[in-house]
Amino acid sequence: MIIPEVLWRDSSYTGCIWKHSGDADDYSTLEWDASNTVTKPTEAQLQTKWDNTIKVAYMKDVVREKRDAL
Repeated sequence: MIIPEVLWRDSSYTGCIWKHSGDADDYSTLEWDASNTVTKPTEAQLQTKWDNTIKVAYMKDVVREKRDAL
């Protein structure tokens, strides 16, 4: 999982202030600003969002390949 990628792509975190350092998948380095109106997502929530993003991207590729073959 690439934590910053999940946070950038998910519109529910738009406007949130956060900082992430270290490895892209290291949840312990995610700093969440206390002024955010959205609570800090759990590692499991981020993983679920990541899994869904990957599945969507994969399905787009599959559909594109089928379309191109036609």
